[in-house]
Amino acid sequence: MNFFISNHKKLSNKFGKWFYYTDDLCKVIRHNGKISIYQGYLIDKEKTLEDLIVSERLEHNLNGNFFVVTLSENRLQVFVDYFAQHKLLYRHDGDRFEITNKIFLFPLSAGDIDHKKMHQRISKSLDHNYLKVSQTENPVEKYKNRRGTGQGHNFSVGLSGQNETRSDTIFNHVKILPPYHSLEFENKVIVERTIDLKEQIHESLFGTHKDKIDQDYIYNCMLEHSEIVKRNYKNIASSVSEGIDSVLQDSFFPEVKKITYSFDPPATTTKYKEDYLCKFNADIVEWKHFKVSNQVAIAEQYTNDPETDYFDTLPTAWQVNKYCKDTDVVLYGQLGDSIFLHQPWYLYTHLMGTLYDNKNTSMKEKFTLYQEQVKKYADCYSARETLGGPEFHLYYNYFSMEDFKTFEKNIELVGRDWKNNFSQACVPSTYTRDLIHSCDKQMVSLYADKRFFHAIHKADTVDMLSNISDAKLQKDILKNKFHYDFITPGKDGAWFNMHEMIKPWYKNTIGHCMKDHL
Repeated sequence: MNFFISNHKKLSNKFGKWFYYTDDLCKVIRHNGKISIYQGYLIDKEKTLEDLIVSERLEHNLNGNFFVVTLSENRLQVFVDYFAQHKLLYRHDGDRFEITNKIFLFPLSAGDIDHKKMHQRISKSLDHNYLKVSQTENPVEKYKNRRGTGQGHNFSVGLSGQNETRSDTIFNHVKILPPYHSLEFENKVIVERTIDLKEQIHESLFGTHKDKIDQDYIYNCMLEHSEIVKRNYKNIASSVSEGIDSVLQDSFFPEVKKITYSFDPPATTTKYKEDYLCKFNADIVEWKHFKVSNQVAIAEQYTNDPETDYFDTLPTAWQVNKYCKDTDVVLYGQLGDSIFLHQPWYLYTHLMGTLYDNKNTSMKEKFTLYQEQVKKYADCYSARETLGGPEFHLYYNYFSMEDFKTFEKNIELVGRDWKNNFSQACVPSTYTRDLIHSCDKQMVSLYADKRFFHAIHKADTVDMLSNISDAKLQKDILKNKFHYDFITPGKDGAWFNMHEMIKPWYKNTIGHCMKDHL
């Protein structure tokens, strides 16, 4: 699914002033004196992506999963879907302009490396709190990421969404097209924001228009999307965990290959995953064990992008690359968290933010109310951070009056701007961008659907809290439409420790970029 376009490097295919390369997975269509290179689909029962390309009615931020690069004699235009699910990179240096979806396709040399930026990037990765080495001799705990275990008192909101402004890379003159931006090139590069998604989310979450969530509407949207995926792709695999997002999505694809993994040594229980997968014929379940002691070697073999934002995609990249060679598309449950809001930080931020907004309540009364809310939600799906572990509690649950001063300080920190922070945390993540790059497979999520993305955020307070705390809407769809009672008790917080592989990751991927792949 690779393409490369240049006005400088001579290649076998030429159109106007453009030289271009595509592999067999990219589609090329000629129309009205132009040529378009594209991949993906629209979520539309009546129209196809090809229809809009040929009729020249293509717009930015349409509902679907795609990229389109359209060439005329001297001009280039880029279109991406609403959720910007594909990573596109461009190089502009003097008169040279090049664009690709794989960074290693650029003709790069050691002189193109920005060593200062590379050092900063590696140092920042190593210093990041969720990459720190666990100081334990326990063979399981050694590789377990300590983020999210309730240790420490930090109420800052975890911004899990996309970085809408980041465009720089560790290579001079090479930039990433930021999500929710358009790109045009004729004699100069024009990059412009197409939507302010944070603002749209904020209006949905905190605007005046509130509704009860229509369960049938969400189900029908997902059903229609699943049928479009089946129509566009023959060989489908579904990445399945024990989480609500992947289980619900997979329920629309009962006959496709199921891929899953567990850590070796075990970092979390697998009984909930086993419970779900035992419903299916063993012939379609591909269960592999990710040896965490081999993570460096795995990273060196199965990664190719030094601009990866999410290193914890490695087990999925390994499994897809190694065991899904004949697969056309892989279902991946991304976006569920940011749409249905079931992560601990959504819950505790919402609780603290609403308390902060209650100006007529004293701090001691707020603290008491917070204690009551913690107890109320302690056993809910989003309040549990680690499956099978001892940390079965709400994120940062303060029960003791000894913690009152800390609470007082941090409710001020969280509450002051909690609505803006909450909205930013709902901006969808870029997981699939990294996985598509590493796996050279189309990655699809039924949750990447513009139609119900904001509808769920417009839910009234009762529905909103039921989704935030216990994934009620998804559980109800599973029960009422698929006759399956979802039993996984909480979010899986057992990340593996990636500290030791960061430097090898960069060394390998940068070396990969120095080779000629065209």
